[in-house]
Amino acid sequence: MEKSYTLADNLLHEASLRIRKIGIKGWEGHIHLSKGELYFQQGLYQEATHHFTQASTIHKSIQQEWGYIQANIGLERCRTKGEAGSLEPVTYWSEKANELHYQLQVKQANETASGITEIIIALPFL
Repeated sequence: MEKSYTLADNLLHEASLRIRKIGIKGWEGHIHLSKGELYFQQGLYQEATHHFTQASTIHKSIQQEWGYIQANIGLERCRTKGEAGSLEPVTYWSEKANELHYQLQVKQANETASGITEIIIALPFL
């Protein structure tokens, strides 16, 4: 499994370099979501928090709601592991996702609120 994590990290790094060169902020945010999830799955919660925070900042700046909600659910998952969470509680993100009919994110937020954090939330580039 370690080889797979290393390969995924290398591929995400390469994708990040190319996407920054092209200048597509939404995709850059998705890379951070993917890296956040990758590190979360490895138990590297501080690194996961960093990437979910980066994703949140990017998606908020371009007003991309799906990514913003997704990143903050990721931050709330990190909070359950002792790291800093989002500025709003996970119930807020569940309500926001419900308003926008993002049913998968509603499920993920509700599972996080119940203490279930072994969910994969974003690996769109793998």
